[in-house]
Amino acid sequence: MSKQNKYYLGVDIGTTSTKAVLFDQRGQMDKTFQKGYPLITDLTGKAEQNPDEILQAVKEVMGAAFHSAKENKQTIIGVGFSAAMHSLLCLDENRQVLHPLITWADTRAQKQVEVLGKRADISEICARTGVPNHPMTPLSKVCYLREAHPSLFAQTRYFLGIKEYVLGQLTNHWVVDESLAASTGYYHLQNHDWDEELLSLAGLERKQLSEIVPTTTQLSLSEAILAEWQLAESPQIIVGASDGVLSNLGIQESLTNQLVITVGTSGAVRKIIETRTPQAGQGLFLYPLAQDFFVEGGAVNNGGVIFQWLKERFFAGEDYPSLLQKMTKVPAGSHGLLVLPHFFGERAPYFQANLRGNILGLNHNHTKEDILKATMEGIILNLRQIVQRLDDKYGPSKQICLTGGMTNNTVIPQLFADICQKEIVVMDCPESSCKGAAMLAMKACDKLTDFPAWSNFTHIYTPNKASSAIYNQLDQLFSQAVLQILSINQQLTHFQQHFS
Repeated sequence: MSKQNKYYLGVDIGTTSTKAVLFDQRGQMDKTFQKGYPLITDLTGKAEQNPDEILQAVKEVMGAAFHSAKENKQTIIGVGFSAAMHSLLCLDENRQVLHPLITWADTRAQKQVEVLGKRADISEICARTGVPNHPMTPLSKVCYLREAHPSLFAQTRYFLGIKEYVLGQLTNHWVVDESLAASTGYYHLQNHDWDEELLSLAGLERKQLSEIVPTTTQLSLSEAILAEWQLAESPQIIVGASDGVLSNLGIQESLTNQLVITVGTSGAVRKIIETRTPQAGQGLFLYPLAQDFFVEGGAVNNGGVIFQWLKERFFAGEDYPSLLQKMTKVPAGSHGLLVLPHFFGERAPYFQANLRGNILGLNHNHTKEDILKATMEGIILNLRQIVQRLDDKYGPSKQICLTGGMTNNTVIPQLFADICQKEIVVMDCPESSCKGAAMLAMKACDKLTDFPAWSNFTHIYTPNKASSAIYNQLDQLFSQAVLQILSINQQLTHFQQHFS
């Protein structure tokens, strides 16, 4: 088989859609396939999905990819899987679905999180699991189900995440990779195993969970799936890792020592580290990538989703390029306006589901354009808090790799450079999680010692010193404001839940 015909498929099971992207051996993108599905939410904090809709979406995009490869005389050697973290699915003894998939965005376990937070050993628990105490975690979700839905909890024979369900249906193997196992909140990082104390805390037994396997584990498609897709033999199915971990892998030019910020609907700051004694910093997560490699950082709820809200409420009918142009006409600091962008509560670094958005310093001279830019500044100042924690732990980083749906312009990357006071490198890698999954597949299938060196085209932005000086002052105010009005935000959240 010629090198030109060998391809790797990266599949990313996301919150709003599943994507599958073909890559050749040099890392060049070929075709992309995508299928969306809804997220069902309400004011109680529910954020659920139909797992079988997601399974069907995965089968549809993978089937289309195999069909395309066959038509173009391409051979898919391996398929790597990426998936969103922190999902929870309840199955009965026959592995039939009992309840919709509870996603990372579900916040109904806030009460259970508050109880866990009062434990004297909560800091040690978070350090050894690598997961902060937050409603997003399956640990808190299981505790919530046990207390709020005891009948469902009693019926459930297996607790697992969405990728485990998809792989189980495609291969008849029910396994979980170390990366996603680590996102549950009941996985012991240094022992590479389920944490018995936390399983007991949640009321779980080991037999109710999937077998933990390395991220490079190889499986095969079932006979039924091979027949459905008309394949003579199965490509190697690589179990893969979580979306955030694989996004970092797909973006970075060097494996370690670089910070990566992703800003799309939500956002995250991540850094790949190499260690044999993993322990997460306070307010940060730590998830395995491959042997001795981990991704540390923090994820935020509030990114482009806030920008979209502003567009719909105050700039209806205007396109994004025109909004970005309006932002350039507002000076750094937005005439003294400070926006705390926590419209959807917040994960890192505060882990307070009851945080809310706030516009501070508003007076009669401010315009909606000021609010627009101040909101984008607030989104980036929020991410800067995580950058500072990673810099404090590992030393100051000189450069940040920036990716995500909000970075395909020149305005927002320059804002990141000015606010974070670092050189910003924008990677031309629109589907970085799929790329990382395909890279992991190539490493496993070709038995490579290192990850393949797939390069990305880059654009570089440097800080404006005058603007950075202004943002230094705003950063101090931002940090103080979040903590000083936390109690008010919590009370308002309870008020909204009872009187909305």
